[in-house]
Amino acid sequence: MTKTLFLLLPGLMAATCLDAQWERIHPSSDFVRSFQKAVIPPGSSDYLAVGYDLAVSSDQGQHWDGHSFQLPVVPPIEGYDLKFVNADTAFLACRNQIFKTTDKGKNWALLLDLAPSHGNYISSAWFRSLFFLNASQGYAVGDFEKIFRTSDGGTTWDTLSWSSLTAPYVRYTSVAFLNESVGYIAGHRVDNILMNFNFTEFVMKTTDGGLNWTEATVPVVGDFRTLVMQFVSADTCFVHLKDTQGDDQLFNSSDGGATWIPVTPPLRKIYAAQWMDDRTGLAYGRDANYEYRLYRTENSGDLWESVSMPVFDNQIRDVIRDFAFGGGGNGFAVGDGGNIMVTTDKGKTWQSRNEAYPNFFTMRFPSKTTAFASSAKGFFRSEDGGQTWLFQEGSDSLQIADMEFTNETDGYFYGFRNYYYRVGDGGDVVQPLQLPRLFLSFSKMIVRNGSLHAAGPTIAPLGNVWMTSADGGTNWAVTELAVSEPVVDIDIAGNTFFLATTNAVLKSDDKGNSWAAILNLQTDYVQHIEFIHPQLGLVFLSSGKVLFTEDQGLTWLDVEVFGAETYIRDFLVVNDTLLFAYGSKTGNGHTLGAIWRSTDSGRHWKEEVLPLAIDLGITDMDIVGERLFASGGFGIVLQTDLPPVSTGAQEPSEKPELTLYPVPATDHLVFEVPEDIRVQSVRIIGAGGRIFADFAADRDRRVCTDHLPPGLYVLRVQTDQGVLIKRFSKV
Repeated sequence: MTKTLFLLLPGLMAATCLDAQWERIHPSSDFVRSFQKAVIPPGSSDYLAVGYDLAVSSDQGQHWDGHSFQLPVVPPIEGYDLKFVNADTAFLACRNQIFKTTDKGKNWALLLDLAPSHGNYISSAWFRSLFFLNASQGYAVGDFEKIFRTSDGGTTWDTLSWSSLTAPYVRYTSVAFLNESVGYIAGHRVDNILMNFNFTEFVMKTTDGGLNWTEATVPVVGDFRTLVMQFVSADTCFVHLKDTQGDDQLFNSSDGGATWIPVTPPLRKIYAAQWMDDRTGLAYGRDANYEYRLYRTENSGDLWESVSMPVFDNQIRDVIRDFAFGGGGNGFAVGDGGNIMVTTDKGKTWQSRNEAYPNFFTMRFPSKTTAFASSAKGFFRSEDGGQTWLFQEGSDSLQIADMEFTNETDGYFYGFRNYYYRVGDGGDVVQPLQLPRLFLSFSKMIVRNGSLHAAGPTIAPLGNVWMTSADGGTNWAVTELAVSEPVVDIDIAGNTFFLATTNAVLKSDDKGNSWAAILNLQTDYVQHIEFIHPQLGLVFLSSGKVLFTEDQGLTWLDVEVFGAETYIRDFLVVNDTLLFAYGSKTGNGHTLGAIWRSTDSGRHWKEEVLPLAIDLGITDMDIVGERLFASGGFGIVLQTDLPPVSTGAQEPSEKPELTLYPVPATDHLVFEVPEDIRVQSVRIIGAGGRIFADFAADRDRRVCTDHLPPGLYVLRVQTDQGVLIKRFSKV
């Protein structure tokens, strides 16, 4: 992550609002959180996209409106099922509990809270699947041979089957009934609950409402923990087998579950599958090349054809989580980031009705109007200050973890293994850089004074390296680091470099040639570091703790607010006193984005109030002019005015005076401070926050300015008695 100390011109701070609030500027849609279920309730023509929000369409998916909706619990990935029985009534199973709503999710009543049947396995109380024939009669199945039945809308439940046996161990993961008598359950059996192999996958059938069952084995190759059934007629059923270390599979039965044949599409992982009739089906997932694709068949799975989706290619893993179809070939699909797609021809073609964006890993504003954001592959660009984003065509082959711009059009993309790129012409030109070492996974880079500094763990050869390039990444000087643990972060403050491994923080005063440890850990792990100046710094640990030093690592103190429920992705330094930390916070079962602010150089922190709940956390922050930006969730961009904190621009009367001449400057500038003050570093900053020079002070206090374009600048002088700032103009 690039570490840059930003500063605003003095006049800008005075103009900020005293009660500045965060606001969402992208995307414009209110549906930005994930939908897990696509539902067309029996007897209703409404389409329901269900997740942490509820979107409802009354015109077959063409328009969507938000409704008051709240799940009673946070659904985990496993042990969660939802069934609507009419437009307003639904049942929700989440692990050991079953809930009911009769007002379309506004309120929920707890129907059943099951205690485990085995003292050592809480999953012995878990449900996996629900099925309701109507608002009164339903079934719930799950782990430890669990089959429950209700005939009064969930008020009471009959236990048809439930054991505490772990040898053999049986888990039911799907249930479906054709009428009050005929029903099916799918699941797996293994000799012992601790075994991860030699599973028997099966489908059971009952003709007496669940009192007696006959079993047919599904002849799969592999071991599958979850089977999901879908009946399209009394005789035809498809089953999706998943949750394995191998490839997912689809099987078909045309004789009521007695025999099964494979109909698997060319996908290794299948995230969602849907059948409209006995011949037409859809499957979305990941193929052998790790590309995410949607496939369709019209001959029961004998032949599958790829279908185009109106989404960003290769950007979102779960862009489809579920399908639902009504009559006449009309249907829709929902997924992450609020993605909604509709079809009117049984899935041959799709139209987007709520465009979802990928998770922006990093975001940079080279100017007030131009911004860039990276995703899993490729990058987006905005020309209106982050309000609209367009995917850069042809960039989907680029893997970008971080980025840094040296001016409005040029910079670097980097961070995933050896995917380093030099960027020009505002992203239209991207040239790969050749690195002398092969990084293991991630690496960190600093761009400063025309030089690149990169560090990270390598696999060719195995170890850790510090690399420096003075020519934009064409040639590199490599220093092998004498550390055994992987490098996780680097930083720079003044002329001191800092480097973090998983168990230590080190500093270098000679441009990375030698390193000295200033922190060693025995029972925790370093995640990120941030140094405001050489003496004052912060370290974020895997335990959630933040450590603070103001004596260059001689002593470290715990910072309040942060703990096991918080995760800091990184820090943003605005000036010597104002800092932001960003990442996520877990509470009430949710893990959501969070931002914290410190106005005393990181000693104390307060959490910011955000305008909406943000999945996946806050992933990056940046500053340009008087505006602060944050990205998170699925393409969400927030902005706020910077608070009116002291930047040193409005100098108290007791501060020593900084004198500049000649003013205006031409090819040089001379500054003077009292003789008893020791100058540590000097920085020239432009109006947009861009740093034009950063260096240790010369004894004659002479600063070269002939490289500066005409305009207004700030000279920032770091001294042993604080920061001195003064504006000057260049002609």
